[in-house]
Amino acid sequence: MEVPLRALNEFRPVCAALPALTHLTIAIAAQQRVSGKEGSHTFAWHRLCGLDSLAKDCQRLGTICLVVECPSSHCPPTADLLPQLATFDGIELPNIEIKGFFQYITHDIDIPELCGSVIIFK
Repeated sequence: MEVPLRALNEFRPVCAALPALTHLTIAIAAQQRVSGKEGSHTFAWHRLCGLDSLAKDCQRLGTICLVVECPSSHCPPTADLLPQLATFDGIELPNIEIKGFFQYITHDIDIPELCGSVIIFK
């Protein structure tokens, strides 16, 4: 099942009604900055704050896949994504796969270790 990041908060109650759901894909699109500079974009990573509630509501969820649609080949996930995921340390989450970043950007990244969860860039 795939849910856009902007609808993640509204999806949480639905997830509780899907006890057999084992894999969830969250589509994340870049947003243009107000300044309108070409290539200047941001992501609403703060909307991931409900992942812990999602994991509690859908106990069989084994994998969450974050599919990032970035308009630039120089888009670093370390800017705000990894610090946002690090806020879940100590909270049991499903494994998290992150797709959409170029491998040359992600191959040397220090990935935070979360309690019982694995974060993988694919």
